[in-house]
Amino acid sequence: MPGRRYRVVFEGKIAEGLQVQEVKRNLASLFRISEDRIERFFSGKRLAIKKDVDYQTAVKYVEAFERAGAICKAEALEPQTDLEPSLELEKDVAKPSQPDVIICPQCQFEQEETEECIRCGVVIKKFSQIAQSPEIREESRGVEDDLTAFVGNNANVYIQKFKKFNMGGANTFAITWNWSTFFFGPCWMLYRKLYGWAAVAFVLSAIPFTSLISALAFAMTGNYLYFRHANRKISELKRSRPSSELTAALASVGGVNQWVVTLSIVTIIVGSIGSGLIIGYSATREATIGKISFVKDYNRGLDQAYETGKPVMLIFSAEWCGACKTMIREVFSDDEVAEASEQLVNIYIDVDKVDRKLINDYQVKYVPSIFFLDYSGETIIRVAEKRAPRDFINNMNYMYQMHSYSEQE
Repeated sequence: MPGRRYRVVFEGKIAEGLQVQEVKRNLASLFRISEDRIERFFSGKRLAIKKDVDYQTAVKYVEAFERAGAICKAEALEPQTDLEPSLELEKDVAKPSQPDVIICPQCQFEQEETEECIRCGVVIKKFSQIAQSPEIREESRGVEDDLTAFVGNNANVYIQKFKKFNMGGANTFAITWNWSTFFFGPCWMLYRKLYGWAAVAFVLSAIPFTSLISALAFAMTGNYLYFRHANRKISELKRSRPSSELTAALASVGGVNQWVVTLSIVTIIVGSIGSGLIIGYSATREATIGKISFVKDYNRGLDQAYETGKPVMLIFSAEWCGACKTMIREVFSDDEVAEASEQLVNIYIDVDKVDRKLINDYQVKYVPSIFFLDYSGETIIRVAEKRAPRDFINNMNYMYQMHSYSEQE
């Protein structure tokens, strides 16, 4: 009646044949608020959703709740009627003055109110009417149950993502995100038994410059690939297995490969240990660079110098350094330089594979940096810009003659 005021009351009742959790999700989606907040509507108390509204507004609320599968009613207010405790929806999400935003009941796409969904093309009103039938709801629950049995671990998470691909309707691709696929693409696919895609991901990850691109692509499509895989396997099992064996078959064919987790952990542990051993061996072994024999461990080199009484040539270098490569080619490959170097203990340090403290101690600002030390480790000469073979030979001869152990006795 025009001019009369109403209150909208909800007592937690839902439409026959619907599940409470389904209605809660519908309400949360319809009014764009969290499911935690919707829980308060189902506390068992009689709640006034709106305390004092006009007739048109009350009708809109009643219809909105009906679309979500919940039953509420509008009660006319008498003068000085005590109102029930109110649980107001947020103004920016539940205000009936914004009826132009709807969510497609099939693909869950939010859009301005229209007869057909602009994303999947479904006629929204007709689809909603069909979806309310007990047969359709039962079929939808059956599809969800099959997928839950097939997915196994974290089924609830994946089922929610699968709904974006029109579960129960025509399959439609939509971009979603899967962090596990981004970081562990091939391993995640093996874990979820997507063997073909795992092989593709392994190949792409091994190709230079494509690993990041493929990781991004699989992260955005992984859920959809899994959804298609699950649907195909479920269809095959339904054709080949009796219904009494279907659930067990779904869990067996679907589910996860637990061995992938074990293998990944073992691989990480073994890889870490192996890398440590390789790095340790690489750091301590001797190497011939150019024609000069170098020790690649600083402390071992100083110990060797102290034991033999020889002075030290200490080189700070890097694999990426062009000047270092030139020095190796033009100086360290010189026969006379190599012969003179035998008078010293030669230490080669890769700045990318050593503790930064050592680099800071010698105040290395650039590479290559060359130092000549006496047998006790004290710096005697720091080579400046000149790095000609003759300069190295002169420095080596000087260090041997003036700073070897025999000269200190």
